[in-house]
Amino acid sequence: MRFIALLYADPDYYADLSAKDMQEMGEGYSGFQNAFAGHISLSEGVYPAEESKILKTEGGALVVTDGVARQGSQDFGGFYLIECRDLDDAVAIVAQNPVLKYGTVEIRECTGPMLKPADDRYESEEKLKAYMDKVLPRPES
Repeated sequence: MRFIALLYADPDYYADLSAKDMQEMGEGYSGFQNAFAGHISLSEGVYPAEESKILKTEGGALVVTDGVARQGSQDFGGFYLIECRDLDDAVAIVAQNPVLKYGTVEIRECTGPMLKPADDRYESEEKLKAYMDKVLPRPES
């Protein structure tokens, strides 16, 4: 199964970080990506929200404005496309992401295969489940 993890954080959080703090943050993300490389098909960060455009339709016409489509104080900062057995596994993986020290993550199941993995290890749902059982075993209940 594929899930998208949408990362959000308060942009003011970064304003007071030292160079050392920024370096440690980057190392945290690198460590996360390395630890779960077998599950992450794609990840991207995005530029600050101030550089974004908002598109909408008003009266049948496209309207494009500068600005941020934001609900609350957090901005969208990036995403991970994660391949795993189920939502519980996606939560277990994303729970280790460093963004949770200062932001939030929304996880949603993807509706269909929009991106083929780099290899054929997941060519069937059964192979994906077998792989997940091997690399992310569930504790005995």
